[in-house]
Amino acid sequence: TISVITLLTSHIAIPATNISTTGFTAKWNRLTGATSYKIDVSTSSDFSTFLTNYNNKDAGNDTTAIVSSLTPGTTYYYRVRAYSSSNSSGN
Repeated sequence: TISVITLLTSHIAIPATNISTTGFTAKWNRLTGATSYKIDVSTSSDFSTFLTNYNNKDAGNDTTAIVSSLTPGTTYYYRVRAYSSSNSSGN
């Protein structure tokens, strides 16, 4: 039996777009072999806390996610992981 495992390497998030006082569009590069992506959003750069509904949020197979209902004047951070049937990438 021969098994093929596609390794997903970490990818680089693209700078957010459509930035407003209460939201932004998070973006990332598509990874070969990825079937879905998950996003985290935090006000902490070390992701010790997460925004409600943005902890491991499923983004499907899209390479963007609209992040909304944010507090004006607050700094937010996002990170993304790619998933396949047999593997996942780093943040």
